[in-house]
Amino acid sequence: MASASSLHNKQRRVYAMVALLVIAGLMGSTIVYSLTALRDAPTPGPGQDISADRESLKQTWQADIKGLEEKTIADPKDASLWLELANTRYNLASLYRSTGDKEAAQNTFRRAYEDYQKTLALQPDDVNARVDAATSAFYGDLIDDAEKNFKVAIEKDPRHLNARYNYGIFLIQARKDPAAAKAQWQKALEDANPPEKEAESLQELIRLADSMMQPAPKGQNPATSAAPTAQPGGLEAPDLSGIGQKQP
Repeated sequence: MASASSLHNKQRRVYAMVALLVIAGLMGSTIVYSLTALRDAPTPGPGQDISADRESLKQTWQADIKGLEEKTIADPKDASLWLELANTRYNLASLYRSTGDKEAAQNTFRRAYEDYQKTLALQPDDVNARVDAATSAFYGDLIDDAEKNFKVAIEKDPRHLNARYNYGIFLIQARKDPAAAKAQWQKALEDANPPEKEAESLQELIRLADSMMQPAPKGQNPATSAAPTAQPGGLEAPDLSGIGQKQP
């Protein structure tokens, strides 16, 4: 598919910039970046200004989105175009979040969710797109839509690593249910055969869920003691962000 190939080539060129801008969190399934590569990438050095890179990247993706919108108008039945548009909006939304522009991020994630829905209307069995639709809905504060799509993805493919991983984070963040989150991460470890780095992240998250289920120390409020500000694997509460790796 020519459009997907051009997207991959373009994203490889800006990979280094994205690695400086995005804190790894939820894993994308149709997007080419790697969770572990982002998490382990070097951070900017003292005094290094990446604002120009951010602005350049924002303008690149905004131009890409405009061109893709025109293509979807011309050929609204091409699922690959809708997917490429959704992925590009997802990238742009993540960039907005990395710069603290919460309103632009939320609005762009919601637009990405709409584009993923257009993809799924044409390819309802695309579990990768379904997971990214759920993730976009989560970041767009469309909580019920996010959970519905996570459940559909897992029903269609119970061994889908990113679906289990992301749904667990959703359950921690949106539903405050560490026991249910732990169950998702355990299933991912047992059934999805994750690569070593992802397995390590899952194990860390399981330990986090266990700690959140422990009784609060005497004199502390259980609600606050169960919500640490720093989480394993490069994740920070309550604001997760990330672009993930293509599901095999």
